[in-house]
Amino acid sequence: MEAFDEGFLVCHCICVTVPLTFFLFCPSFSEKWFQPPKQKTITIPPGLRASEARSQDLNRQFFQYSRLWWKEYIEIDPSFKERLVKIFAEDEWGGHRPVCSYVTPLSAGRLLDSPRHAARFVSLIPYTKVEAVGSGSGQGRMEVWNHFHTFLSLGRGDCEDHAILLCSLLIGFGLDAYVCVGTVNEPNGTVRDHVWVITRSKRGSKNGSSPSSSSKSRVVFWETLTGQRYPHRLLSASRSGATGGGNGGNGGTETDTTPNYHLIGCVFNHRCFYANKQANDSVALCNFTFEDDRCWKGMDSEIMVGLEHQEKVPLCPPTILPLELEVSMEHAIRHMVTSLRRNELRLSTDWDDQLSYMLGKERWPVSFVLCS
Repeated sequence: MEAFDEGFLVCHCICVTVPLTFFLFCPSFSEKWFQPPKQKTITIPPGLRASEARSQDLNRQFFQYSRLWWKEYIEIDPSFKERLVKIFAEDEWGGHRPVCSYVTPLSAGRLLDSPRHAARFVSLIPYTKVEAVGSGSGQGRMEVWNHFHTFLSLGRGDCEDHAILLCSLLIGFGLDAYVCVGTVNEPNGTVRDHVWVITRSKRGSKNGSSPSSSSKSRVVFWETLTGQRYPHRLLSASRSGATGGGNGGNGGTETDTTPNYHLIGCVFNHRCFYANKQANDSVALCNFTFEDDRCWKGMDSEIMVGLEHQEKVPLCPPTILPLELEVSMEHAIRHMVTSLRRNELRLSTDWDDQLSYMLGKERWPVSFVLCS
């Protein structure tokens, strides 16, 4: 064993010393294989530089234009400074972008069958209110508008994130949709900032002919956190009893207008921006003809076209198989009902598959309407 061990050690030493000797006498070989890699210079294509410079120039032009536009707006009435007219919003990266650039038409393809399905889909995303640091009593809210990818990746968001996503989906369905910035009445009597969606559509005439240009638009509010819709009805000032900054959801007006929307400051989508300049900014009393210069102050459409909007996000199909899950849940419910009736009531239970199928087809539209 000793001879074997010594021989093993000698052979092992030779195997180690030969490569070291080889590298000592072959410096060119060591330089070739052990030289640190050279740093490569990355060059930005000229087209990308030009695109970035053009984007910065357009943003600079919009910022200068918005300052002049805001000055003209508050000159109409100095009290308009207090209205919720939001032109820029902070994103998750800390940058400030025009609010119109957050809205981008989205097409859901075959994943969402109708605008109501889109509203239901957005409402199922959990609502999260991010508290501001040092908010004291806890009423402060950190307002950050997330991009589509961030919002969907987190799986939760604030009312702004829900409204932007729903508005983009409704525009993708061809609707005349806008994001509304205003306030809402809480059940406890307090008023808080809120963001929701509004759509406009032409009313048809009574005889069934095509709607005329003089016919008023049908205005519908979409509550993004619940998926419910509320039609708007124009109330006279004498009926609501409001004189300034009316009460869109107080007193006896709840049956004539939306339940709790209070004031509205501005509306926007990917192509236009309008600020409310009506004497009364109550939701119940507002005229939603945005093209009327006496009621709304809009921005120049040519300036809006140059804005760079956020990238579109593809919606992925569900990862679960709904049919298999539905069948397994039905069997589990049947088993629980049968066991309960047998053990507690001493009753037998028979199931009619044909009747269940027929009632299921009729129950789905009703349950969907109740949820939306």
